[in-house]
Amino acid sequence: MKELLKQNIIGNVHNVFTNVGQFLPQWRKDKDFKNSVSAQKFLGGGVLLELSHELDYLQWFFGELNYNYSVLRNSLELSLEVEEIADILLTTPSGTLCQVHMDFIQKNPQRKNSFIGSKGRLDWDILNNSITLFKENHIEVIYEDPDWDKNQMYIEMLKDFISSISGMDNKCISLSEASKTVKLIEVIKKSSQWGVVQ
Repeated sequence: MKELLKQNIIGNVHNVFTNVGQFLPQWRKDKDFKNSVSAQKFLGGGVLLELSHELDYLQWFFGELNYNYSVLRNSLELSLEVEEIADILLTTPSGTLCQVHMDFIQKNPQRKNSFIGSKGRLDWDILNNSITLFKENHIEVIYEDPDWDKNQMYIEMLKDFISSISGMDNKCISLSEASKTVKLIEVIKKSSQWGVVQ
């Protein structure tokens, strides 16, 4: 995805729509979700920290994101002490508007992005492992591998970590890069409006 954006395949990116969500009680079926890390404030729970990978890769794609506005909410269904739903508006250094939705309430898991540019749109479905290009009178599946073993991702991360501590080439990000996402989450938490519990 990063390579496609770098290749300018859809031109200037004007908007990004990011949607990630999964029903929290489905995450760890052998454990009461209310006792999980995800549900407890003092353990660092809430969608902002638990689903922070979305903010992480957007900053990797576009550079440090600027905070504009956000609304955090909770549901009557889960009634957690942490935010269960977050809707965030951010901008990139070049002015691209990023709308990010995160939640613990979607019964069917979803991780999708739409990148709207001056020459077309790229839809990235992370769970189905596909990228589709939409241009005028043209739709093309650029990448698709729904059977890819997602555990391979964790193996690759461990290999990269070992390479990093061994001083070899790796894809690990630096501590200062990682801290940008944590700082952004702190700004969001501090500046957010709280919506109605539904």
